[in-house]
Amino acid sequence: MAEPVSEKIEQLESRLQQLEQNKQKKWFHLPSTILGMLLCSIFLAIAGYADTPSSISRTDFISGTTISSSTFNTQLNAAFSAINQLLTKIQIVSGAVNLNANTTITGRTTVSDTTESTSTSTGAIVSGGGLGVAKNANIGGNLNVTGQSLYKNRSAFIAARVSSNQTITTGTPTRVMFNSVDPTNGILFDVNGDYSTADGFFTVPVDGIYNLFSTLHFGASLSAGSRFEVTIDRYASDGSTSLSYLCWQTRGTSTGDIDLKFSISCNARLLAGQKIGVFVRQYSGSNQELYFSDGAVGGEPSIFGAAYLGNYQ
Repeated sequence: MAEPVSEKIEQLESRLQQLEQNKQKKWFHLPSTILGMLLCSIFLAIAGYADTPSSISRTDFISGTTISSSTFNTQLNAAFSAINQLLTKIQIVSGAVNLNANTTITGRTTVSDTTESTSTSTGAIVSGGGLGVAKNANIGGNLNVTGQSLYKNRSAFIAARVSSNQTITTGTPTRVMFNSVDPTNGILFDVNGDYSTADGFFTVPVDGIYNLFSTLHFGASLSAGSRFEVTIDRYASDGSTSLSYLCWQTRGTSTGDIDLKFSISCNARLLAGQKIGVFVRQYSGSNQELYFSDGAVGGEPSIFGAAYLGNYQ
């Protein structure tokens, strides 16, 4: 049998006094009127008042007047609606909150604590595990990393001309085909797969500033007055249109010159999708041979390389 309503009202008054005491201790902050509505709704539901038939009348606990069941239910529904709205805005004033299960937050989370971080166990936010961030992260202070910093889509490679010489036609721009990035050939590598041995182009993976460099070695007796130009060129994404020279070197020759070597490098701001290649223009009057390399340090290499330096705003 359900307890008399009078006893539940006494329990409600006692509970409200406890809640007022807890408020003084700052465990939580809720208006007393809403707390009363919340507890009344709970007690009434337990006592069986929530489903009162429309043909029976009940007495308003506050005014003592008789009200219809439909009015009673309307007031009760309004109380539940107010409680639901309130529960979405509950504010913890002070005290610790311990969560022992997974927590999903769909809204924005702001931490107002300003504790500085000097180690992995200090700061306004301390995590015992890893951190996954799907979008940008902006850090206003220093970033201290004790492990390795690994970057995806960050290019670094050295390619070489190996196994055979390449003929450089006189009077015609010739793209140098560095035909190996095989790491078994000494100093060669391609960490992101951005250089193509099939077409001799480095395809820029992401916008940023890159260091570009090339060393070429020609070995033949050249006539006096021969002119060589070595350039690192930037092409459109389809590789058909030259956009600009990024770095270059021009040299003339004297009679009997042999083992002609070039070494060029530069830093350039590049855009994703652009193609970068090394070109030779030589005007000796006859075709010349670009020497191949075994890829080993000190092995007279003809190489081409690039490294991502960063993207600065």
